[in-house]
Amino acid sequence: MDKKESLKLLERYTDALKAKAEAEAGLGKVDSEYKVDESSYNVPFVKVFPSFLGVSLVIALTLRIAFTSSLNYKSQIPVTIGLFAGSVVIGLGIAKLVHFFTQRKARKYFEAKKLVTLSAKEKKINEYKAAIGKASYKIAFAESEIPVACRGIEAARTAKNKLLSGKAETLEEAIGGYTAADWEEAYTAKAKMFSLPDGSAFGGFAISEATRTVLPKDPKSRFLDNGNTVNSWKLVLVSLTNDDVLGDREYYAMLPKLEPFIIDSNEDSILIQGLSLKELEKLLG
Repeated sequence: MDKKESLKLLERYTDALKAKAEAEAGLGKVDSEYKVDESSYNVPFVKVFPSFLGVSLVIALTLRIAFTSSLNYKSQIPVTIGLFAGSVVIGLGIAKLVHFFTQRKARKYFEAKKLVTLSAKEKKINEYKAAIGKASYKIAFAESEIPVACRGIEAARTAKNKLLSGKAETLEEAIGGYTAADWEEAYTAKAKMFSLPDGSAFGGFAISEATRTVLPKDPKSRFLDNGNTVNSWKLVLVSLTNDDVLGDREYYAMLPKLEPFIIDSNEDSILIQGLSLKELEKLLG
C-alpha cells in the first residue's frame, strides 16, 4: 500500500472513529434532550388554593359590608364569622372546579406533547444507532487493512503524521509492519470436509466481508480426511451486508486472485485484509 492509499485509508478510519464517537455521545444525551417536564402540567391543588382563598376573603368582606352594617355589634360577630366561613367554602369549591378543568386540559396537552416527543426521541435514537452501525462497519473494514498497532485515533494520527512528514512511505513503515498480534486477532479459516455422492470428499474454507482472514497456502498438504488426502478444495465467499453466501470457487484457482489483498505471509499461510462486498463479487467474476 503506497503513501497516497495509506493516507486515504487513515482518513477514512479516523473519520469513522469520530463519527461513531459523536453518534454515541448524541445517543447518551437523548433522554435529557427529549424530556417532557410533567411538573409544569401537573399543578397541585395546594398551590392553587391560596389565590382562591384571597378571593374568598374579598367576597366575605364585601358581604360583611353589604349585609351586616345594619346589625348591632353583638349580632355582627356571628354573622361575620358565618360569612367568612361560607365564603371560604365557596372559594374552595370554585378552586376545586377550576383546578379540575384546567388540569384536565393541561393533562391532555401534556399527553399529546409526550407522544410527539417520544416519537421524535425514537426517531433520533434510530438515527444515532444507524450512524453507529454504519461507522462501526467502516471501522471494522479499515481495521482489517491496517496493523493492530495502528488501532485507535491517536495511533492513526501518529502514522498519518509520519507519512505526511516523509518519515515513512507506507503505512507498514509508519507503524512498524504487521506483527504476531495481527495474525492472532485475525480469523483463521477452518477446514470443513464434505462428501460427494460418489463417496469422494472435498474441503472448503470461507472468507467473510470486512474480516481479516488467515488462509493456508496449500491445504492439500496440511489437512486430511480420515487419514486420506483431499485433492478438491473450494473457497466460499460470504457477505455480511447481504447476510448470505455469494458463491464459491476452486481454492487453488483463487489464490492468485487474492494476491493483491495479502498483507502478510509466513511459510504455511497468508494473511489477507478484509474485503468489501464489491471486491468479493469481483473475485467471483
